[in-house]
Formats: sequence, structure tokens, C-alpha cells
Amino acid sequence: LRDYLVSELSIDDRMVWVIPPPVPQEFFKIDYKSAEYTSEIRRVYGFDENDFVIAYIGHIIPQRGIFELLKAFAEATKLNSDLKLVISYPNIIFKDLSYDYLSILRRMVDKYGLKDKVLILGKQLLTRIYAAADILFFGFSDSFYFTYPPLVVCEAMAAGVPFILKKSSLIKELFGDNVPVPVYEDVDNLTNILLEVANSRRALINISRKLKSIAEEKFSPMSVINKLYIADLAILGG
Repeated sequence: LRDYLVSELSIDDRMVWVIPPPVPQEFFKIDYKSAEYTSEIRRVYGFDENDFVIAYIGHIIPQRGIFELLKAFAEATKLNSDLKLVISYPNIIFKDLSYDYLSILRRMVDKYGLKDKVLILGKQLLTRIYAAADILFFGFSDSFYFTYPPLVVCEAMAAGVPFILKKSSLIKELFGDNVPVPVYEDVDNLTNILLEVANSRRALINISRKLKSIAEEKFSPMSVINKLYIADLAILGG
């Protein structure tokens, strides 16, 4: 939108500021893998200490990469039986034409023989999903954003929860040239990433720290307020 305003409408680029969404302070207080709480929540969901849990949060629609994830997960479980997948979707289900994607998802789980490895749930508290998961999955395509960057991604960063992203313009927006998270392009690539992250849990702690640090700079309430103040001075002063 900023590029459009500047290039197509000839608005002075000094008059166009892009301010990211603020993330509530409570997300920054979350401690990724706080041992006692994590173990308790994982037991509630039926996961043990050996399981490596991938979590998907959001609407069951192709534009968020859920079916790519399921296909990659099915392949990865053939090589690592400790992989588990938890899917938490909101109570409102998107439908596209006549397709009920939640039903399609359940049929695919049955087809791949994954009923004992995939947990499909309604809406859950984010803190519970964060505690249960080793890593999150965000497969947003460039054609589908409610907010930009998606608030669910900003919240995960603030909480320091590692995640996998699909290659898109979102990567540059969030991280510039130094990308701290795994990025996939296709199902085969995603399969390999799932296997790699499951075997490098220590690396996830480093990713967690980097994400939280970036989020503090970009999305903390004080940071956003400062950006708004600077933008206000720049625009009104101009």
C-alpha cells in the first residue's frame, strides 16, 4: 500500500509511515518452555516429553498453508515417529464456495493414517497452545492477510515461540535480510524442515530469544507509541 501511494498517487514518501500493530504486554511476559507449566499443559493434550509438537493456529483454509503442512507432516512422520500435530481453529469456519475445509482436513487425516498423531481442536487459549507446542506453523500466502503483518505472528514473536514461515513478502517485512526462523517454499522443503527442527531443539531456544528481541523493538506498546509520535511530528512538521 505504501508503494502504491508513493508510486501511483505521487504522495511524498515522507508523508507515508507504516506503523506495525502493538502486541499486548502480557505476550512479552511469556517464557517459552517454562518447564513446569509446559509439562502440565502437554499432559493435558496427551503429549509426552519425547513428542515434538507442531502447532497450527487459525482458520482451516488453503491460503494459510494447512494442507501443505498436513502433507509434509505425513511424510515426516514416516522418518520420525515422535512428531505430533495440534490444530486449533476458531469457532467461525470459513467456507469457499461449496468446500468445507474442516471436513476435508479430517478426511485427509484419516487417509494418511494420522489419527493418533493429529489433534484437531476448537479455539484454545493461545498460552496453552504456546506451552504445548515446540514450534508453530504459519503458511500464509501473499494473497491472504487480515492484518499485515498478521497479528498472530506478531504475538508469537512477542511470546518468543519459534515458528516456520512460508516464503512470501512477509519475510522481508518482519526480518529484513536476517531471518531467524525456518522458511519453506514447497511441501518437500517443508518436510525436510520438520525433520530438521525436531532434531535440533536447542536451536529453538536461540530462535525464541531472537524473536522476542525483534518483537520488543517492533511490536511492544511503547515502541509503537514512539513510532506513532515520530510519524506525527514528521507529517505535521512537514
